[in-house]
Amino acid sequence: MKRILLTATALMIAAGAASAMTTSSELTASEKHEIKRFVPNADFDGLTVADVHAIQAAIYGGNENRGGQIRAILN
Repeated sequence: MKRILLTATALMIAAGAASAMTTSSELTASEKHEIKRFVPNADFDGLTVADVHAIQAAIYGGNENRGGQIRAILN
């Protein structure tokens, strides 16, 4: 019985660590498509995780100047 509980606990810990590592550090295809609407010549090479999060905030935020914000992040 102890083995089952220890195994289950170990699996839950491993699953939690794996899900923590899968935070969105890359833009999805739909996000890239949305960005291309605002910045047609956008280059996504060399983006940091902070850049990705800032771009996602600009896309999903309520600001009217999304294109300007995204351009500033990409430059």
